[in-house]
Amino acid sequence: MLTTDSLAHYPILEKLSTQEVEQVLPICQEVHFDEGQTIYREGDAAETFFLLKSGTVLLEQRIHKTMVVTVGTLKPGAAFGLTAILDQTGYSLDAVSADACELIMINGPALMDLFEKNSSIGYKMIRATVTIIQNRLSQRTQQFVRSIATHPDIYALKEEAVSS
Repeated sequence: MLTTDSLAHYPILEKLSTQEVEQVLPICQEVHFDEGQTIYREGDAAETFFLLKSGTVLLEQRIHKTMVVTVGTLKPGAAFGLTAILDQTGYSLDAVSADACELIMINGPALMDLFEKNSSIGYKMIRATVTIIQNRLSQRTQQFVRSIATHPDIYALKEEAVSS
């Protein structure tokens, strides 16, 4: 059962007061996903925001109909499905449960309405969202740099620089 105390421990909600968390609680629902289940696919309507209670969720990018690349691994405490509170278009990645997961689903449109009614909640959560996005961008940049560092053309450039 969800409580104000259990929600307040999620990093995206930790700056909210107890009274503000109480306003978020009614639009939350606990759900379970088995290993390998798709939580959402890229392009699906982004109507739900998620908090990972237990388990592991993979954020995946399809690069071909037969090839998927994992671009993020989420652990308990993580927030995902951020598009639901940013622009409510479609999700930009696939989210898949790597093992059995317990999630908290938050209704995106209801949360946006709450932001309109209580700008303090909106401000605090959007600031936390920006931090999450900034951290994920940094991680992906590091992944990209590591992956191209081993490319043969990059290796040839390094060899060329050493011999010059």
